[in-house]
Order: sequence, then C-alpha cells, then structure tokens
Amino acid sequence: MKILVVDDDILILEILELFLSSIDYENVQFAKSGEEALQLIEASSTPFECILLDINMPVQTGIELIPMIRRHNGYEFVPIIMLTAQHDKKNIAEAFVAGAWDYVTKPFEFFELETRLYGVETRMVELARRSQDVSEDAGNGDTTLKRFCALHRPVTPAQITESGLVGLGAFENCFARISNTLHGNVSLMALRLNNLPEVTQSLQEPQTHQYLVKLASVIASHAQPWQGIVTYLGKGAFLILSFAPVRRPAMTLKDAITTAIGEVDSQLLSAQDLRTDYSSWQIHGNEVPEGVEPSYLLYAVKNHLDQSVRLQ
Repeated sequence: MKILVVDDDILILEILELFLSSIDYENVQFAKSGEEALQLIEASSTPFECILLDINMPVQTGIELIPMIRRHNGYEFVPIIMLTAQHDKKNIAEAFVAGAWDYVTKPFEFFELETRLYGVETRMVELARRSQDVSEDAGNGDTTLKRFCALHRPVTPAQITESGLVGLGAFENCFARISNTLHGNVSLMALRLNNLPEVTQSLQEPQTHQYLVKLASVIASHAQPWQGIVTYLGKGAFLILSFAPVRRPAMTLKDAITTAIGEVDSQLLSAQDLRTDYSSWQIHGNEVPEGVEPSYLLYAVKNHLDQSVRLQ
C-alpha cells in the first residue's frame, strides 16, 4: 500500500517511518508541511492509497489541507487518517466533515494505528467494488447520493464547519471514536422515506435522481445548529449524529428535519401534489443504560430501521 505521511514534527515522522517499516509498509513518503504534501501528490505518477495527516500544523492545518487533497484527480475517496494530540470534539468533527475517513490520537497506540491501516486495506477493496457499481448503475438514485455524500466537501477553510454530509464509513468511524468521550452529550436519529419509489417515479429527469441529493443537502443545512453529521444508508434511510442535542430548546432536531423536508417538498413535489411520507426515531446518549457502550446507539438505530423495513 502506498502511504503519504504529513506532519511538521520531525520526531513523529521518524517514529512513523520505523513503525511502518516494522509492519511491512515500505512504499511510504513523508512531508513536513501541507505545501510539500501537495507537491508530492502532484508529482506522483499513481495516487497514494492512504494519507496520514497531522491536524495541528503551522501555516496550513491538516483540516484545511483535506479539501485541497480531495480536489486532485484520483483522491476523491482515498482514506485520510488524521493524526492529532487534540481530543477536542470541534476539531475532530470538522475533520470528518472536511473529508477525513478516521483519526488516531498522539501519543500513538501502535496497535490502534496498525488496525486503522488494515481497515484502509479493506476499504480499498470496497472502493474498487463501489467504482464498479457506479459505472454499472450511474443513474441509480442511491448511487448518486452516496457518491454525493463522499464528494460534496467544503472547498475553502471558511466553509469547514462541525456539521455536514459524510460517507457512511466516515460516519461510523466518527461515531465510534467520538461517542466514547461525549457520553450523554450525543444523539442519533434515524430517518426513513416511506414513499421514496412513488416520489422518484413522479419526477421528471433530471429531478428524479436529484431529489435525494437535494433532500440530503437541505437536511444537513437545517441540522447545523445541532452540529448534525448526516449520512445516507441507502433505500431512503438517513442517519443524523448530533453532538448538541439540546442546543436549541425552542426547537427540536426533529422539528428542523420536518422543516427541511417541507422545504424540499414545496420546491420539487408541489406540482405533482405529493409530499414526502417519512418516519423518524431518535435516541440520546443519556438514555443508554449505565455500563453499556455508546456504540449501542448505532446498533439500536440500525436495528430499528431494519424492523421498520420488515413491517412495511
């Protein structure tokens, strides 16, 4: 696997060089700044397959560098693992929204980093399959939205926030890493579109497959006050991870989603005299029994979605 490591700390680069060599990763290059990293990316005849990227660098942070990397051809889906000494939720959330795939904290637990790298290799197989799926079914609405979630990234530092659309893999990694530190200050919402086939069949091209994209974008926008990270599971199902479940007590996240769906309906479905029929379900971290891992939230929400499908 071809790896690029970006960190302004020379000692960290030396440590990672020794460690990566010890676990048989030999095709590795190193950069001490964002500028040097972009030069290596531009000069490389084949894309790097994984990037280890420090968050806290002078001149240009790792978070600011992510959109610049993503704009290079061949780097739309390359896994970027952030290296950070910070446990700050804001920085971590911004990294995922900007396009990170995972992160590890300094000082490194080397077994943890090795596990992440093996996860990248599994991800590479998935990406190859996804590319084939996209080429075979480029007009499919699910495929269109999943690709949009993966590619629709902020393009300037000023556009990077704590909320937005992310791919499913990044969403699951974000939840797994950050929920353990937030405990009750997190919520997870499942949203299912019950009449998706009817809606998409009623629309004319190009709106047929853009309905889901429009809906996802507007939902992410309305979820921003709750620091909502949104992903699409497929078949009309969304997940929304919120780090501020009670940030606006006068309005709930569920109210905001209702407003978002109504906005899209008025723009795309009013001419067909249709509206989006949907159901939602939310669980808060403080509702998880004591001693149960926060990851239970993700399991509970997915299980609820599976059951709702079987009941239809």
